[in-house]
Amino acid sequence: MVKANSALDHIKIIRQGAAKAQQFLATGKEQIIHFYLPGEPIGFDAIPNKMHPHAVCALVETTTCELSLQHLLDFTCSSATLQAKLLEVTQKFPSLSFNYYYSASIPAAQRLGSFFIHLANRIKQCNIPYPYTLPMKQQDIANFLGITAETTSRLLALFQKEQLIKMINKNISFIDVEALKFKTVA
Repeated sequence: MVKANSALDHIKIIRQGAAKAQQFLATGKEQIIHFYLPGEPIGFDAIPNKMHPHAVCALVETTTCELSLQHLLDFTCSSATLQAKLLEVTQKFPSLSFNYYYSASIPAAQRLGSFFIHLANRIKQCNIPYPYTLPMKQQDIANFLGITAETTSRLLALFQKEQLIKMINKNISFIDVEALKFKTVA
């Protein structure tokens, strides 16, 4: 969908499907740094330098609509109110930079709990119906959180046993987000 270090010509908005932003470490290993859901724009993080800092690829069959960056900038230049609104919108979307809640110093259960709370909030904002079909594999979630796929699987089973989430195949429902929040505190 987007190559790392490619010029930013268009903002892409996910209409259907999902994508991941990734970078490759010096070892050649992939590091997932963000997941995009329907309704979310790809490219806002590239506006300051007019270059995409990360590669973005689809996780499942994905359709996007594209908005010319130049048209967007020309349109917003016509009004200080529109410029302020664009700035506000770009700040509402999650930063692709390091997130404390997913750092290696945080226990794995807290990281996965934070991930699910964040995901539940984004699903709600995007008006995506439940149960939500997770577009990412368990190993993608593990990669993003910096934990093993086995740990992710074990924690998913624990969260289901504790009736915090319900998963059937890749369909997830968040049963008790409030209780899930307690998993995120030390």
